[in-house]
Amino acid sequence: MRDKGGLFSFQGAFALIAMLFTGMVVVYSASSFAGKTLENEKNAEFERKTIFIADSMVKNHNVENPFLGAAVFDPSLGRVRPNAVSLEALRNAGREQAQIAGITVKKIQAMHENGEKETIFDYGGKNFSECLAAQRFIVDWGKNRKTLLEVTACE
Repeated sequence: MRDKGGLFSFQGAFALIAMLFTGMVVVYSASSFAGKTLENEKNAEFERKTIFIADSMVKNHNVENPFLGAAVFDPSLGRVRPNAVSLEALRNAGREQAQIAGITVKKIQAMHENGEKETIFDYGGKNFSECLAAQRFIVDWGKNRKTLLEVTACE
């Protein structure tokens, strides 16, 4: 009878260790899932801001900061021409204007309908941890040609 008591004690200890290990795995996976959820939320916020900057650039007119609005204002209509963008205004923008809501506009490139690729703005110099690009179809107002505008923003 004494041998059976030792066997039951060993089985009980083994079962306890197995349950503790299982509990530890569950807690680790839950914390890993929570961490990934927070990271995905942060990335979604960065993506949202990048898209808003690109949309603002092609839909709004802002004389002080073309990164917030480079669309051409048409006095005859009394409003901006959405997607008709003054690339010249973006070329003349300064580096200090490229910082918007914790995001930096790193590069703006234009891919014209004839296949020509042109860098409109390049922040240069600084290495960023994470960058994201948003593309918008526009009309290059100065040359009246269809263009794909790519805005690269970084954190």
